[in-house]
Amino acid sequence: MAKLYTYKGKGQLHAAVRGSGRFVPLCNIEKLQFTPQTKDSELLNTQTVGGGQLDVLSEVTGVDVSIGGISQYSPDNLALLLKGTASIIAAGTATETVRINRNCLSPVSKPIDWTKPVTVKASANAKGTVKELTEATHWMRSGAGIRVLDVAALIDGDPVDINYTSLAITQVDALTAPNVELELQFEGLNAADGGSPVIVRAFRVRLGAGGLDLIGDDFSKSELSGKLLMDPSRVGVGVSQFFTVQQVQ
Repeated sequence: MAKLYTYKGKGQLHAAVRGSGRFVPLCNIEKLQFTPQTKDSELLNTQTVGGGQLDVLSEVTGVDVSIGGISQYSPDNLALLLKGTASIIAAGTATETVRINRNCLSPVSKPIDWTKPVTVKASANAKGTVKELTEATHWMRSGAGIRVLDVAALIDGDPVDINYTSLAITQVDALTAPNVELELQFEGLNAADGGSPVIVRAFRVRLGAGGLDLIGDDFSKSELSGKLLMDPSRVGVGVSQFFTVQQVQ
C-alpha cells in the first residue's frame, strides 16, 4: 500500500530566467500556491422537468501562481519583484552640479561617504554672494545629499558643485525587464513528515510586478502573482507540460 501523507510546507523558492540555469533564492516567503483554473462545459437534461446534468467536461484554462509574504530582499529578488535589473556600482569620486533651495534637500546621484572630504562651491553662473558653502553654516548632511539651511545670503535656484566620494552600492533599475519568462524550483520540506523533501519544478512562468512597503509599522512584505504557462517542448505520455512534484518514498 502506498504511503499516505499529510503536508505542512516549509522551504525555499528559487527563480531563474528561463534557460539560464541561474536559480536565485527568493529567501523568506509565507505562501506559495499553484492553482489550476478550469472551464466547465455542461450538457443539461432538457427532457424532464427535473433538470440536472447529463454530462460535464472540465478543461484546464490556465494555472495561477501566487507568491506571498516575501520578507527578505537581495539585489536579485528585488530586481525580480520590480521587473528590473540589478547592478553593482563601485565607490568613487564625483563632482555634481545641483540646484539649492533654502530648507530643501539637494540630492546627488549616489550616497555620500561622509568619512571622506565633501566640498560645496557655488557654480560659475551662480548669482549669490556665497562662493564656498560650509557645513553647519549653509548646509547639513542628509542621506541622499545635502539639506540647505535657511540662510538669507543663499539664492533659491542657484547651482552649486558638490565634490564628494560615493559609497559602493547595488542599484536596481525598476521596470526595465517587463516580459521575462522564468523557471521556478521549490526546495520544499514537509514538516508533517519529519522534514522529508518535496521538490517542485515549474517550467515556464510569467510573473507580474510586485510592490514595496517603504514605510509601515511592521516588516515589509511583498507579493507576486502570475501565470504558469504550458511548455510545448515537454512531450510524451504522462509528461507534464506545466510542473512536477517529487516526494521521497
